[in-house]
Amino acid sequence: MDALSAMHASDQFAPSVRTSTFQRSGVAGYRQIVLAPIYIYMQEQFVKAVGAHGLWKGRLTGAIKTGSSEFTVEDAAADNQCEFGKWLYSVRDTGAESKDDHEKVRLLHATFHQEVSRVLSLALAGKRAAALKAMEDGSPYAGSSASLTFEMMSWAKTEVAQ
Repeated sequence: MDALSAMHASDQFAPSVRTSTFQRSGVAGYRQIVLAPIYIYMQEQFVKAVGAHGLWKGRLTGAIKTGSSEFTVEDAAADNQCEFGKWLYSVRDTGAESKDDHEKVRLLHATFHQEVSRVLSLALAGKRAAALKAMEDGSPYAGSSASLTFEMMSWAKTEVAQ
């Protein structure tokens, strides 16, 4: 084994290279190496959540047409049972710098689920006209959906920029 290969194989060489690489790269390097995968994961969660919560519109429309749903009103109201809600509640006590963003999204997410459950309740009660009206542009349902989507995307951009 030549001297260079021996240095690379040595336990003493590798840590000093890693340390000097981090020292040279500073905070920006740390963010790129360590935090970038976390931010990408967060963005993936937000994109999935937007898609999954967008499916509620179709589910509600179907419930209005048929008067039935695979979901109960209580299931729809639970903001901690969907995949995004489970993730959102799992990260709430991590000490993240973005506690305000997290809380804002958590509250909007809960409001969205309450609005979904309200519309579903109307649909299951056979109140089609009221349920359709409750889903119109400008309704609390539509507003909560738009606000939640906007804040999730805003939070994701904030995390990446930090």
